[in-house]
Amino acid sequence: MQKMTFKKFILTFIGMIVTMALLILFVSMIPVDETGNNQEKYYKSIAQQQYDLESSATIFLKEYIKEGMKNPKSFEYVKTDSHYLGNNEVRITIVYRGTNSFGAIVTERLSVIMSLDGEILKINGNSH
Repeated sequence: MQKMTFKKFILTFIGMIVTMALLILFVSMIPVDETGNNQEKYYKSIAQQQYDLESSATIFLKEYIKEGMKNPKSFEYVKTDSHYLGNNEVRITIVYRGTNSFGAIVTERLSVIMSLDGEILKINGNSH
């Protein structure tokens, strides 16, 4: 077995300290609630609420968009995306196609910021 020199010992020791510091930093970044518990259940709950909100918002947004279109029959749904913004807010964006005033097919998007309770906080987009 090789004898460890003082220099190797110091470098190894510093490496272990840096590794431990990074590990502590990583662990401290794991969110905890007021009681100090891991928020895995909380985030799963938010993900489920976000999915439910996205599904119901898609139905609402389709109708909202059609009401503002000159030719609602030309409406073609493309996709819906959602992004959790924090503070119990979700941005839901719907992408759709339809004909404009000149009869050309255009792709548009409409974003809504909603609370996890389903309250519409802000609407951004081209409809209405």
